[in-house]
Amino acid sequence: MTTYGSSRGAFFFVCALVLALALRAGAVDGAVAQDAAGVPPSILVLDMDTVLRNSIAMRSLEEKLRVRDEEGIAAFSAREQNLVNEGRELQSQRDVLSATAFEERAQDFDDRGQALRQEAQDYGDRLQRVLRDGLQEVQGRALAIAEEVALEMGADMVLSKDTLFLLNEGLEITPAVLERLNAELGSTESETRLAEIPQP
Repeated sequence: MTTYGSSRGAFFFVCALVLALALRAGAVDGAVAQDAAGVPPSILVLDMDTVLRNSIAMRSLEEKLRVRDEEGIAAFSAREQNLVNEGRELQSQRDVLSATAFEERAQDFDDRGQALRQEAQDYGDRLQRVLRDGLQEVQGRALAIAEEVALEMGADMVLSKDTLFLLNEGLEITPAVLERLNAELGSTESETRLAEIPQP
């Protein structure tokens, strides 16, 4: 079974995203932020990794996924151990069963073992889809908020922080985006789908 914890890093590849926002002409009003020279900044910077890691919605989803993953590991491990015990019992009966009877029971045992492995894989895949969908939902809202902030500040572009070598901290909008995101999105639709996944 592929656990949630082992997959987390793979899903955060989106943090390397370069965000280029084409801003609508004339969309900036008198509230545009200006620097000391009175010129609006043309470029802003967003740390998407920090936004996702500190999102209330993502933290809530991650915690629920962690619990479900641990529950799944425990349940499937117990069922696997039961099968192991059955296998040992079947082997002990090999000399007292007819060849036909033994083969039938052995085939049934193999079929149930395969079904259990498939069920565990499907369970893990469903958890992964919930994580992926939740991440996309949070990321999508964060990008929309970043565009709103950029429009308000009269910027032409928002770049991903991890693509930059030097950074003027005054250009970073990560705290503003995170604050708005947490105010607007306390949970994801994926949490509802997670609750619909049957316990193993």
